[in-house]
Amino acid sequence: MSARAVTVNENVAEIMAAIKANSPSLPPYRSRLGFCSYAGTRRHRLGLADAAFFVKTAPYVYRRLSASDIALMKRLLFVFGEAFNELDTYQDAVPTDAYLARLLERRDFICIVGFSEGAVIGGLAAYELEKFEQDRREIYIYDLAVSEPHRRKGVATALIHELQRIAAEQRAYVIFVQADRGDHPAIRLYESLGTREDVYHFDIPVTR
Repeated sequence: MSARAVTVNENVAEIMAAIKANSPSLPPYRSRLGFCSYAGTRRHRLGLADAAFFVKTAPYVYRRLSASDIALMKRLLFVFGEAFNELDTYQDAVPTDAYLARLLERRDFICIVGFSEGAVIGGLAAYELEKFEQDRREIYIYDLAVSEPHRRKGVATALIHELQRIAAEQRAYVIFVQADRGDHPAIRLYESLGTREDVYHFDIPVTR
């Protein structure tokens, strides 16, 4: 699917019209809950077999960002920082426009944003990993967050469904994601979509 670039201030009806113009047969999609989560210690594998082409769940619209969507990417960085209570991480050293454009035009970086009335209200960032043991790909959800007023309204579920559709297009065989042990809303969501694996997560410093 290709959709025209939009700015944060555009009306959601215009965004929906542009997307539907490119995909007139889109079915409506209804989902369950929204949440915010980040990398942790429980890994979940999310299947692709039932992935469908969903970009709309009233009153929300979902779209993958492209290199022309710098303003939207910056707005999503603010949403991430606010949701994770890490504004310093996401706002104190925002990359240059050129850096973000290069990142967004890459096939192996997937950034999907949710809109409500033209405003960015959530999104996810994921990476496609080329495997070595077989000619195949898997996708890792690195960040997923939804603004407080829009949680538990199906936004997170719809974002993941859109990622499933993109993953199928890019011939990935699985999506995986991590959640902190105490992040119960995230764990419930991921368990409803995939298979849980109990693993340990280690951060290893870079030697300089």
